[in-house]
Amino acid sequence: MEALVSWLQSTLLLYGATGLFALALLDSSVLPMPQLFDLVVMLSVAVEPHNAIPYALAVTLGSTVGTLAVFLVASAGRDRVMRRPGAGAKLAWAEGLIERHGVLAVLSAATIPAPFPFKYVVIAAGFLRQKLGGFVLAVLVGRAIRFGVQALIAVVYGEAIIDLFTRYALPATLALLVLLVAIVVAVRVIQRRWGVPDGSSTSPTPAEPPTSRD
Repeated sequence: MEALVSWLQSTLLLYGATGLFALALLDSSVLPMPQLFDLVVMLSVAVEPHNAIPYALAVTLGSTVGTLAVFLVASAGRDRVMRRPGAGAKLAWAEGLIERHGVLAVLSAATIPAPFPFKYVVIAAGFLRQKLGGFVLAVLVGRAIRFGVQALIAVVYGEAIIDLFTRYALPATLALLVLLVAIVVAVRVIQRRWGVPDGSSTSPTPAEPPTSRD
């Protein structure tokens, strides 16, 4: 963890908000980094708390842009998505969620950290041709809540976080692992409450969405 802090200081933070924007864009589109990205965001703010607002805004915007890219290519990539094991069940669930709750489903899902299958919600929104403006606003607000809370925690406890990672590498790593396990368990509970399939079995391909949506 000390190495991660040093890397942030010597590499990523040299690019400031721009670097975090690019990393967030990659994480939400072509190069997902479950849990790790949230840690990078918090450590970045902890190292430079005076940049908390620019960093939170950068990752919010970067994540929104990356998510928008997935949304825009969803229809073209439907067949490829459906070939993935368990994709049919998750996609059917996500489409049902979008049909029932619309923009609110996207906003709520955007606030929940990995391993919640937010990307399937995004893909389903694209397949169902959800209104672009409402979709973007929902993702923007959801991501702002998620990263804003992380930035606030890092500002309040920043010095303690850095001291913990630099002076007590092994205990900090173990504490982080416990925290990550707790997050995974919490997300699994949320997924069960939301009825998210675990992907261990497949289900019939969902019906083709309507060609337009009011």
